[in-house]
Amino acid sequence: MVLEYEYLFGKETLDSIATDKDYYAHSNQPLLEDKRLKEIGLSRPS
Repeated sequence: MVLEYEYLFGKETLDSIATDKDYYAHSNQPLLEDKRLKEIGLSRPS
């Protein structure tokens, strides 16, 4: 979803992201950290 957002609106336009547990995947954390976002709200399942 983040890559699609960047395609539509341009890179470095996304400042922060928050998701619910349905979007959690182990690979999402490094992807979001590489984007250097100000805030990352990645919910993890318990």
